[in-house]
Amino acid sequence: MENPFEIILDKLSRIEMILVESQRNRTEALKSDNRAKQMTVEEAAEFLRVSKGSIYRYVMTGVLPKRKFGNKLYFKREALENLIEKSN
Repeated sequence: MENPFEIILDKLSRIEMILVESQRNRTEALKSDNRAKQMTVEEAAEFLRVSKGSIYRYVMTGVLPKRKFGNKLYFKREALENLIEKSN
């Protein structure tokens, strides 16, 4: 007959492994979600249903905050959604 404490320790170890794996998966999902929330000029224009020129105009007038990496502009989806809310 197995020691009941060993059985409990084994089960606790399995639970711990499951929790660690779950946390790792959640962290990866959040990272992926954050990357998906960044949009290019083309994606932002499509999302807002405006021209790319309008996106550049929003940036130049300060209506739409941007992030620049290299020669490319990126926009947070949240900022685009806020712009839609303001226009309503």
